[in-house]
Amino acid sequence: MIITSRLMPGMTVGDGTISIEISGRDGDRAAFRYYIDTPAGELHAGDDIRSATLTGQTPDELIRAGMAALLSFLSAESESYQSTMGERAPADGWSFSAQVAEWAYLNADEISMACEAFGN
Repeated sequence: MIITSRLMPGMTVGDGTISIEISGRDGDRAAFRYYIDTPAGELHAGDDIRSATLTGQTPDELIRAGMAALLSFLSAESESYQSTMGERAPADGWSFSAQVAEWAYLNADEISMACEAFGN
C-alpha cells in the first residue's frame, strides 16, 4: 500500500490509483470511502463498502480488508465487462459504471495480482 495523491492509503493499478479510507461506522462494521483516479481525472468515488466486523481489528487491518473487498468487486466487474465486451450492461447491471467496468477490464491482470496480494 502507498499514500496516494489524495493523502489516503491506496495502491496503483495499471494507469489508475485506488484510494481508500475508513469513513465511519455502520453498526458494528467499518464504512469505507474510496476513489478510483486515472490520468483523465476521477473515474469513480463511492462509500458503499463495509467491513465484516470491527471486533479486534486495527485500523490498518480494516483498511486492508476494505481494499480487498473493493478489489474483489472490481475483478467481478471486469469479468462482467468481458462477458458483454461493454456492448450492453450485464443482466444484473453494473456494480459501478460502464466506464469503471471498462477500466477494470483493461487492468484485469493488475487487479488479479492485487487480489492475490490481499488474499482474495
